[in-house]
Amino acid sequence: MKKRNLLLAAIVISVTGFFTACEEPAGLAPVIAFLNNVTETTLAAGVDSFTVAGTITSENGLAEVKLFKVTATGETQIGNAITTFTDKTNYAFQFFIQNIDENTTVKVEATDESNLTKSANFMIIVTGGAIDSWTETLGAQSNTTTGSSFASSNGQVYLWAAATANSSLIDFIYFYGATNQATLAAPDDTDVATVFPSVTGWATRNDTRYANTSLSAANFDAIMGDNDIITAATGASDTKANHLANGDVVAFITAAGKMGLVKIGTLTASNTGTMEIAVKVQQ
Repeated sequence: MKKRNLLLAAIVISVTGFFTACEEPAGLAPVIAFLNNVTETTLAAGVDSFTVAGTITSENGLAEVKLFKVTATGETQIGNAITTFTDKTNYAFQFFIQNIDENTTVKVEATDESNLTKSANFMIIVTGGAIDSWTETLGAQSNTTTGSSFASSNGQVYLWAAATANSSLIDFIYFYGATNQATLAAPDDTDVATVFPSVTGWATRNDTRYANTSLSAANFDAIMGDNDIITAATGASDTKANHLANGDVVAFITAAGKMGLVKIGTLTASNTGTMEIAVKVQQ
């Protein structure tokens, strides 16, 4: 009786081992690697497009690749599953994710011909609200070829006649004076009316307000969203920012309530000269 029980036990073990061996896929799961082994990036909200790229290698040959966009609202498959491969053992993927306005994960999922599945995530971290960026040159009050007036909503520089016709758009007016030197001023600033007397006839004289900041040019260049802009511009109350120099960063709030920063570039110390500006402003 004991011999029969031992024999049955051996048969059970043998059969169990057989089925286990049959159910266990051979080889290793696919390996997913993002470009330069970077698995996250930080972007400002509203970025039009970002490319997620990398490679998938498979010892057993790829059968399917899927891409998913994952946000706080859930997971959505992007496009159709990829099932045709020129080289099943080494597949390069590239995906464009668009209209980024919240933290987003791009999940890459690969299944091989042995039915082994592996996934890997690439994280896109959004830093604050979307901003517009403009780079322009302003002319001082006696410059006849380069406009003195700037609209931060569209990044346009206006000569005086055009600025008068579009007064509701104008946020900055540039002038260079003996006392104030290089100056950005609101259209409703009193010194603007002295330098440009006809501004008093404008249909709209916007009340842009300014504040000096301790930000460096490098700090400005690194800004991608509006978090730092809000910090710098909150409480801005001056009608002008004067004695400006190359590398200064000035905060502002427009009449429409948009906050922004202006980085001063190369300028000519003259009422016929010019001043380069770079602007980052809330959309």
